[in-house]
Amino acid sequence: MIFSDEAALAAHIKEKKPLNVYWLYGDEGYLLDYYTKRLLSSMDIKSGADMGAVKFDGETPLKEIIAEVITPSWFAERKCIIVEDFPIYSQSAAQAEEFFEFVSEVPDFSVVIFKNLILDKKTRKGEEFTSAVKKMQKFCAVAQLLKRDDKGIVKFLKYEINKRGCDISPVDCRYFIERCGTDMYLLTGEIEKLCVAKKEGMITKSDIENYTVPVLESGVYDMTKAMSRGNYKMSMKTLDELLWQRVEPVAIVAALSGMYIDLYRAKIAKESAMGKKDILKLYDYKSNDFRVENALRDCGGYTLKSIVDSLEVLREADVALKGSAVDKTVILQRTVTKLFECRKK
Repeated sequence: MIFSDEAALAAHIKEKKPLNVYWLYGDEGYLLDYYTKRLLSSMDIKSGADMGAVKFDGETPLKEIIAEVITPSWFAERKCIIVEDFPIYSQSAAQAEEFFEFVSEVPDFSVVIFKNLILDKKTRKGEEFTSAVKKMQKFCAVAQLLKRDDKGIVKFLKYEINKRGCDISPVDCRYFIERCGTDMYLLTGEIEKLCVAKKEGMITKSDIENYTVPVLESGVYDMTKAMSRGNYKMSMKTLDELLWQRVEPVAIVAALSGMYIDLYRAKIAKESAMGKKDILKLYDYKSNDFRVENALRDCGGYTLKSIVDSLEVLREADVALKGSAVDKTVILQRTVTKLFECRKK
């Protein structure tokens, strides 16, 4: 069977009627771990071999996994075997035959949870992977756990903050995401720090700025925003802050390139009388659709030619950073200056 979404999987877990085999896969590691823990909790199983849970990595031979699965637990009525990144969708014909025979015959005293973190969308859409999903759903429960969209991340933030005795407005939730990114593990750590510092009450934008650490994209966005407003001094100050944080210059250029691609798409959309919804239909921004809103707001400070020229400047900077003997800080400073000059065209 296939769970259509998180809600369906959560409803199944609440029933406390576990199946013999689960396959959880997707590009959000936090959700893979979260639902694995919920499955364990629903079966009153805790991590640790003596508590009924055994973990294997994807390089473990199948025979070793099978031996553990068919051996009853000495300490619990039911045992759980968790296998991370097992190559379900990239086996030889002989291996696949043995594997699917195994998953079809898991004994009732064992529950096997396969977890695959797959960041590449093309892999998940590939023929081999699609075939594996069709085969697995005959023998087990399959759930795809992808990164949540903007609304899903806001809901997650709100829930986690409320759980810790504080509150936050939807507007400040979005600012939190812009500043700290959408990685749910990273967000959980930032929420913890923020709520410990705040203790109770409404979390404000000032609290977020005082108690959280901005991700690279946030700093780069501040830089491009300063450029769109003609503030050269602020652009260079933001660059200095990123370098002081020891952010890799190549990563800064890559993030800047991403921001300018957003601006290019937004500029084209505006000139074609299109908007946010049209861009989101064409490009997969997932939980980063605030980037589209920012680009639509800021692209007015650029001409289409200036954006195209800026992307060429960034391409040249990437090549220079990877092959030039010139100091990387100097290359970045020159790049920001050139980007600022492009804006005037």
